[in-house]
Amino acid sequence: MKPQRSPFRTALAALPLLAIALIATLLQPPALQAQEKPTLTADDYGQWESLGGGTLSPDGRWLAVGINRVNREGELRIHATDSDSVVVVPFATRPVFSSDNRWLAYSIGVSPDERERMQEARQTVKNKLGLLNLTTGEQETIDDIQSFSFSDDGLYMTLRLYKPEGRESNGVDVLVRDMTTGRRTITLGNVAQMAWQDEGHLIAMTMDTEDQMGNGVSLYNALTGQMRTLDADEATYRHLAWREDEADLVVLKTYSDEEHEDTAHVVMAWRDLDDDDSRAFVLDPREDEGTMVPAGVRVVEYRRPSWSEDGNTIFLGLQERRPVENAEDEEAEGDEG
Repeated sequence: MKPQRSPFRTALAALPLLAIALIATLLQPPALQAQEKPTLTADDYGQWESLGGGTLSPDGRWLAVGINRVNREGELRIHATDSDSVVVVPFATRPVFSSDNRWLAYSIGVSPDERERMQEARQTVKNKLGLLNLTTGEQETIDDIQSFSFSDDGLYMTLRLYKPEGRESNGVDVLVRDMTTGRRTITLGNVAQMAWQDEGHLIAMTMDTEDQMGNGVSLYNALTGQMRTLDADEATYRHLAWREDEADLVVLKTYSDEEHEDTAHVVMAWRDLDDDDSRAFVLDPREDEGTMVPAGVRVVEYRRPSWSEDGNTIFLGLQERRPVENAEDEEAEGDEG
């Protein structure tokens, strides 16, 4: 019978090997015993990203997502939803897809360092317009564009430039671009406010010139190139409002008098502006006081007019007028005191 070895003898025999392994471990440098976690620097923290809002193209094939970073060096990422294709545009914001899914427009700013430099030099920081052709992938950049908007069908686009330095009026140049040809069709000058017609090609504009001699309301047909003046006066026009899906328009025109401290408005409206037989309507509180507008009440500027769905009613904001205090009454009150 073969003699059996004691398990205690085996364990004791292994002790020298364990001691050698322990000594070797203790002699290893700390870097090999455990990996140290790197310390985050300010530059690392500045790269932290957060997702902004996402904008989906009408056909769902493209998604534009804003990326915000702690160091303010954000970007716009444009993803194709059916592939891994991504277009990255640094410092881009406000993505807008055209309704025909052919274009993506966005505003391109400047880096934080460049913005700080320009502000210290008292220079105006101006954005650019970026255009991405979603069919060809071609990109285009246009300098000094403050804002932009597509027509409802995506065939035309308006580009609003910045106001020149030293100009007191609010009128600026607006470019109208044919998106099919890529060409500028016209430059509209002294535009204060503008609005595209729903489901159409009409652009309504209020004009504001330095001397007010050219102020008024104008209409431009981007499809035909026809320009039309609806009203002109040495007054301020504000709050253009189209009736939804129609060619009906309303606007407010200011007027003032020596008897009141505030500014009141005439309401001007047009029906069927896409026809040659369009009709105009005017509500002037000075002439219709007590009938359409209560006496001593004004149409206010802080409530934009709006249409009822059937187009038979225009909703307005009204407020009691503030009369100018009589100087003689003030003097009499002072004597009594």
